[in-house]
Amino acid sequence: MAFLEKWRDLKQEVLQVLADGQGYQLTASVVPSVEFTSLLLERAHLVEVVSPAHLRRDIAAKLGQPYMPYADDLVAQTPVPDNVSSGSPRRIAGRRG
Repeated sequence: MAFLEKWRDLKQEVLQVLADGQGYQLTASVVPSVEFTSLLLERAHLVEVVSPAHLRRDIAAKLGQPYMPYADDLVAQTPVPDNVSSGSPRRIAGRRG
């Protein structure tokens, strides 16, 4: 939980461990910036923006754009063969080995 360690110096009122013990909730006032948005996107697999609603929608939209090309693969839960060639610039094929 290295990400959590960065917030340890904050007052206890703003850092609450969730009842299920699976995380924590941080309440803070921040200045919107490209750097802050980038931090949230970089840590999206660890962080959920609860509020404000406009920031939550903005993060959801930014995460949804790169996710869409992979959505069908996740639903089907089937691997995509390495030799798939669709001609689409969004698909990246790599070689194993």
